[in-house]
Amino acid sequence: MLENGNLNVIIHYYFFPALWVTHFTVDEKLRQVVIFENWKCSERTGKKCVLYTHQVGADYTLTGKKIDKIPKILEEIEPKIGFFKHPKATGSELLYFKSMLTTKERPLMVGFDGVGQPIPMNRVIKYSSDFQAFFKILEAG
Repeated sequence: MLENGNLNVIIHYYFFPALWVTHFTVDEKLRQVVIFENWKCSERTGKKCVLYTHQVGADYTLTGKKIDKIPKILEEIEPKIGFFKHPKATGSELLYFKSMLTTKERPLMVGFDGVGQPIPMNRVIKYSSDFQAFFKILEAG
């Protein structure tokens, strides 16, 4: 559906051990901008529970944040809750997520180690041998 000139699509899928809903739009460079909402947390608390890029010392971690509403247009998205969705390569089912929050040192990417623990976003190696930065979205019916 098109809202205020922005594409707004909701997809349900599993990311971490919970059901997450993605809200996304497209920016002026035609990149998908995604906000991840934990549906059960939102239902339980009455607020929108979203993934959040949080700085702890020199590291950036992935954590949760409660907000009043999901932004409807791109200009309202706080960079700490927005993520760019990129394919690994053209036509690939694998993709990676980069925080809209920028740092001078390196991009902040979502990644997990071999046992499923989040890696600090500024330490994720995009092309590591254990594929820590790549995901495949499984849509829930």
